[in-house]
Amino acid sequence: MTQSPGCEDGEISLFDGDEHRVVASVKCKMETTENGLRVSHRQNVFHDWHLALIALEVQNRREVKAAVELSA
Repeated sequence: MTQSPGCEDGEISLFDGDEHRVVASVKCKMETTENGLRVSHRQNVFHDWHLALIALEVQNRREVKAAVELSA
């Protein structure tokens, strides 16, 4: 998921309407760094391993594309 929640400590869930269940979610919460800065920590949670594999493939393709664009 590329969209982040609109508020602190928010969450986005992907819901499978056919099976009536949550298949993935994004949790964001604010954490304080050692320097005292507040940063958002994002955690992707997949309840379906097929979706986790698809997400990993998408992430890998984006990284390859970014590397190619940097070297061009």
